[in-house]
Amino acid sequence: MPRSAHQRHDGRGEPQTRFGYIGPYSTIDNVRLEALAAVPRKQGGLTDREFRILQWFVAAAPGFDQPVMKTTAYIARRNGMTGDALGRIIRTLVKRRLLFFADEFGRQKFYKVTPYLASQGTSAEQRESHPGLQPARYSRSCPRTRKGEPVVMTANDSQALARQILRRSQALTPNQRLVLQLYALMPKEPSGAVRVTARKLAEDELGWTPSLFSRVRGQLVEEGWLEFVDKLSNSPIYRLGERATGQRTVIQLHSRTA
Repeated sequence: MPRSAHQRHDGRGEPQTRFGYIGPYSTIDNVRLEALAAVPRKQGGLTDREFRILQWFVAAAPGFDQPVMKTTAYIARRNGMTGDALGRIIRTLVKRRLLFFADEFGRQKFYKVTPYLASQGTSAEQRESHPGLQPARYSRSCPRTRKGEPVVMTANDSQALARQILRRSQALTPNQRLVLQLYALMPKEPSGAVRVTARKLAEDELGWTPSLFSRVRGQLVEEGWLEFVDKLSNSPIYRLGERATGQRTVIQLHSRTA
């Protein structure tokens, strides 16, 4: 297999080989892909079939910024579904800006995957392909920036948010403010959820009893400082609400046939 020399920091050559893939490969944005996979359907995430078709388009992409030149009938047959079902899925993925119309031949339309998610070009080509394209929508309820990106918190972001919440929550009790600070500083999913049980947060992080923690957290939920996301086993999972973040969660509505 062909080899090339890669210069190390000490100037010595380091042998390199190609990947062991059997064909073309793409670079994937792991954070965005995880966000797409993690958001439940009931919160506006993709269905299993929609996610599967999106993955198929990523795998079938012939090259950088090129559409998948396969007919609807072929794609439907390849994925074991009817053409009508595939058409509905493609319309949903286009509406979410995960697929883009690229070309057509007669009545057949061809699509390509958003470069925000996957690309087969160089890093420079991938960056240059962004202008004019809007980022994908991950769910109906996933908190996003003004540009449509999912909120992915870094350590500095969490510290800044904690200070912001500290200023906003001056009228709350010390226990309530402490719980808000905990949610601001804990690691978060792209949806903003802190996927840790109440018992673990109470005992491991605050040294409280679970009943005290649940009572204080319930007060914050009632007042809009925290909001319910889903459940982990039997334990409800929450994220910071609008009153805490100052960012409104916009719910995008979609018809069932979209």
